[in-house]
Amino acid sequence: MTEPANHTRCHVRRELADHFATAARLYSEAVVTLTRSYGPMPVDEYDRLRNTTAESHRRLEAMRTAFEQHIDSHRCITGAHGQFHPGPVRDRPLSTDQ
Repeated sequence: MTEPANHTRCHVRRELADHFATAARLYSEAVVTLTRSYGPMPVDEYDRLRNTTAESHRRLEAMRTAFEQHIDSHRCITGAHGQFHPGPVRDRPLSTDQ
């Protein structure tokens, strides 16, 4: 019998979360670099910074999508009140607490 997947045991979720966090940090750094560039700069330097920022944004969106799709399909995330989702929502018994 296998153990239910949850956010502490799902290595794929952890790996995707790490990639997502790294992509978010790199995008943030690219935006800061682009927006904090003071004074005039050569067009090729501006284009390089703008392209780096755009590529960082594409990577961030790809990582966000992969992370969300994994969670949607695998349900390996903590639910309300710290309870684990052991599988698809439809497979969980209804709570009798109200």
